[in-house]
Amino acid sequence: MKNRILISVLILVILLVIGSRIAEKSHQKYPDDFNFIYKYGTNGREFLDTYSNTLKYASKNGMVEVKFELSVEEKNAIYSKMRELEFMSIPSHFPNLITFEITPIVISELSAEYHNQKNTVRWNTRNFNLVNYENPTEGNQQLKAINEIGTFIKQLIYEELSE
Repeated sequence: MKNRILISVLILVILLVIGSRIAEKSHQKYPDDFNFIYKYGTNGREFLDTYSNTLKYASKNGMVEVKFELSVEEKNAIYSKMRELEFMSIPSHFPNLITFEITPIVISELSAEYHNQKNTVRWNTRNFNLVNYENPTEGNQQLKAINEIGTFIKQLIYEELSE
């Protein structure tokens, strides 16, 4: 009798663990191979790396590197934004629209992979026409899209850091 109760409890625990893992997975919309490294900021020194769950950012006390893990919802949102704006089809570089020297320069690089595909895109201040306030990308929809993805990721990071 004791063995039956013990076996029943063990089976119940196993079913609860399996059920919780299935429920957790059901909230994940991004594929299991989805990860990215996003470098940004002055000279591209700041970054978020979801492979190693690391964030490096500029603070009042200088550069800080911390363990930082996005929530499932945040990764879902970033993945959805990348899919919506067709990240995998964005070229790796953009032409410079500014011919004069700007310092410091804001450099961004997004390297992401999902569905066994990988793409790395680089862009910086010189890719934007800063005197054309209404259309700084001068109609380049892919530059506009990658900048939107980068801005979206930075907003999520800043929201997390301010909490």
